[in-house]
Amino acid sequence: MERGKANVMSLSIEPLTMSVREAAAFVGIGRTKMHALIAAKRIACKMLDGRIRVTAQSLRDFLDNLPDGYTPGKPVKDATEPPKPKKSKRKTVRS
Repeated sequence: MERGKANVMSLSIEPLTMSVREAAAFVGIGRTKMHALIAAKRIACKMLDGRIRVTAQSLRDFLDNLPDGYTPGKPVKDATEPPKPKKSKRKTVRS
């Protein structure tokens, strides 16, 4: 070890709770959707000093319980294809 340099170990500490805004960013959704999931009791939260705190564990549990996005044998939707035009359900009225 060089003289004068300390051996410093860096620690990465994950927060146990986060704000709704941080939790939404962590999952990749908006704040409004996060609030809706909390209101629907799909994501557990805690109250701390009058503020909603979302636990990291509740986010992991929520994500673990979501269905898989890909099923083998089923075609994957290609995002580069233009959307197909929707058929109109309106009935034409003839006079």
